[in-house]
Amino acid sequence: MIIQTLFIIFSLFVILKIIFKIKNEKISIFAGSIWIVLFISIILLVLFPEIMVFLSHIAGVQRGVDLFIYASIILLFYLIFKIFILIETIQQDITKVVREMALLKHEDEKRSEKSNR
Repeated sequence: MIIQTLFIIFSLFVILKIIFKIKNEKISIFAGSIWIVLFISIILLVLFPEIMVFLSHIAGVQRGVDLFIYASIILLFYLIFKIFILIETIQQDITKVVREMALLKHEDEKRSEKSNR
């Protein structure tokens, strides 16, 4: 029972934090909504574990906890993939900006050399 209470308190805390992040425009409403739905789902699964047992039988898994762990691992891999793609995009953007800055600096140096002559 203590672990269930901790999950619920933690989830409520995270939901409040997400709401504050949305209000402060730190995350988009869409992304925040997805996270809120995820944590509300966790609360519902903690309060009604029979939902997880039902879903596990549909998925062909013996226990509800096993299904939760499998789903969590899949979600984590997906999030890691999304973060990897985001980092790759940011690296490409940084490379592009640095190249443009280097070209502008080189052009400036050429102009200043011509004006000094």
